[in-house]
Amino acid sequence: MDKFLKYVWLLELLYNKKDGMRLEDIKEQWDNNRNLREEGELDTRTFHRYRDRIEELFAVNISCEHYRYFISDRKDMENDNIRMWLLNTFSINNQVGENGQLRKRIQFEEIPSGKYYLTDVIEAMRNNQRIEIGYQKYQFDGSKQYVLEPYFVKSFKKRWYMIAYDTEAEMIKIFSMDRVTQFSHTAEKFKLPKDFNPQTYFDDCFGIINNDDIPVETLRLKVYNDQDYFLRDLPLHPSQRELQHTDDYTIFEFDMKMTFDLIQEIMLHGEDWEVLTPQSLREEIKKRVQKMNELYK
Repeated sequence: MDKFLKYVWLLELLYNKKDGMRLEDIKEQWDNNRNLREEGELDTRTFHRYRDRIEELFAVNISCEHYRYFISDRKDMENDNIRMWLLNTFSINNQVGENGQLRKRIQFEEIPSGKYYLTDVIEAMRNNQRIEIGYQKYQFDGSKQYVLEPYFVKSFKKRWYMIAYDTEAEMIKIFSMDRVTQFSHTAEKFKLPKDFNPQTYFDDCFGIINNDDIPVETLRLKVYNDQDYFLRDLPLHPSQRELQHTDDYTIFEFDMKMTFDLIQEIMLHGEDWEVLTPQSLREEIKKRVQKMNELYK
């Protein structure tokens, strides 16, 4: 079993036991898990190593009082969407692996790029360690080598992406993890720039494209056929606001960059979404619709 899944197993176990657990009980739960039991015994030294790694990777403290181990910052953890998403996602994966009869009753949107090198990238981010990768773009046959400083990772549309600083080009680039052909850690360290904030890097964007040359504009969408319910439940962007609602349509407004990912999302909704502004985006959508119409004549 992948070490990352073991960390999540232990984290989930303690998260579900608010009163904490004795180490003997944790070891017993380990032995009761078929997949973990096959990995060998959970000795005390290994437990504390996993405990340290959980604190480093998830920023979750596992404390000990009266010989019982427990999560000391549960509220902070529960208020962190990313940590809870990771816990829930990998927890389900663990449960399916342990209970073979559930495999046909739980269906996932598989993210192929999560299988390869994702934990290695997370490890490099933790250590602020430069990496070297081979990367093959769809447009080219060959693979190109990059020395990168991995800043953060992001999932979008069933793919994991790494946002990293390209040391040769001296700029931030975005790499799709499923196009990485080779991976290795280097001995070189780097420092994340103090003025770089992963949490705000895509604030003005939908998706995984963030081009400094693209300005932030006001997007207005006219939404038909009860699609307003879906947008209220799952906003397209944090800046979303509702301007007008009628029995026939609803108008939403956003402040964001008009990127390729956004255009694709609008096209995906067909006749249910109409771009009102900006005019340049309306013309772009119109042009694409006309090309599609030509295909089906």
